[in-house]
Amino acid sequence: MQYQPSLSFSKMYTALPLSFFLENIGVFAAPFLMKTVKIRGTLLLGGLMVSASFLVCSAIKDPNALIWSYSVLFGVGAGMITITSFFAAWDHFPNSRGKVTGIIMFGYSASTLVYGILFTFIVNPNNYRPSGSGESLSYGQEVNERVPYGMLIIGLVWGLKTLVGVLLIRPSNVHSKSSMSSPPGKFPLKKILATKQFWQIFLAAYCSFLFWYFIAGIFKGYALKYIQDDHFLSYIGSAAALSGAFGRIFWPGLLDYFEYRKVLSATIFLQFLGCISVHFIVEDKYLFGVVILAVFFCGSAMYPSLAVEVSKIFHSYSAQVWPCVYLGVTLASLTSILLKYGGEQLGYLYIFGICGVFDLVSICIIWCTSEKQVRWNKTLEESLLMDINVKI
Repeated sequence: MQYQPSLSFSKMYTALPLSFFLENIGVFAAPFLMKTVKIRGTLLLGGLMVSASFLVCSAIKDPNALIWSYSVLFGVGAGMITITSFFAAWDHFPNSRGKVTGIIMFGYSASTLVYGILFTFIVNPNNYRPSGSGESLSYGQEVNERVPYGMLIIGLVWGLKTLVGVLLIRPSNVHSKSSMSSPPGKFPLKKILATKQFWQIFLAAYCSFLFWYFIAGIFKGYALKYIQDDHFLSYIGSAAALSGAFGRIFWPGLLDYFEYRKVLSATIFLQFLGCISVHFIVEDKYLFGVVILAVFFCGSAMYPSLAVEVSKIFHSYSAQVWPCVYLGVTLASLTSILLKYGGEQLGYLYIFGICGVFDLVSICIIWCTSEKQVRWNKTLEESLLMDINVKI
């Protein structure tokens, strides 16, 4: 990829929410692939697609082609990996879903700690500062010319990691008709869409993820306007990933002992506090770093907690229900694009306020959600009656 003066941070930001959107393809395809090429085959395919996203982009010269190639290959591959690893682990440890989900997400997040620092030091070893602001924020030619080499190294490392991981996976010794990765019978989509629990989880996913996707995508570019230290912000990004990794072990593990609504509403409220304070402390780089670490620690609970809750409520059909719930997560990532441009036009203070309102709405929805399992051997009317019985 050649140096492109017109290629700014703002334009490249599009690749992040776009890849989140395209994750849906991988999430929806994974349950079908698990029936044909099995769990190991699905994980291998997903991992190699992620690896290819970096390798292909290292050779692409057109910026628009780079954005689309990365978004498609990385997004679809990541979607396959995440959902497949969940259901494989739940088959091994059906009574500790929260704990094993957290461990998986820890590994998923901890990889960012390595890749974030590695990539930054490869492409910007001299810690050059970006020029411009807002839409025109960009790095110079020396940094840009090292990006292809950085992508090549990341792609090779990811591919090697995928091969080792797939070779280490062994099939579960638990053989049951209620296996998560092998749902029985026809998928009752109409029944699922008619249950109140599905829509409550769907809306909770959308509202709770809105701020997380927004701040995860803009925090470095936003902070660079006030903190002129690229390496420091890279450290914060990697430390935030590590903080999120520990959060993904801590919070989901609590779901094995406490109600979903108590655990998740607590984390979202802490995220709300970070949301309404980040704009006022951004000029203090150390305080800003602490808030970002706290936000990532709390926000890390949402994805695995929602996945565990889906598995508890929909059980054998959770592999098919989760992609439908994940659409709410995807809508949040797409909305974050609009919020980003709204922040540049109206000011970030207003956007942080909007995100705070959505956090509070998600807490209300979560507290109205019943955790009782939907019983598919009952009639639709009986299932709906089960939804109404909310534990107080």
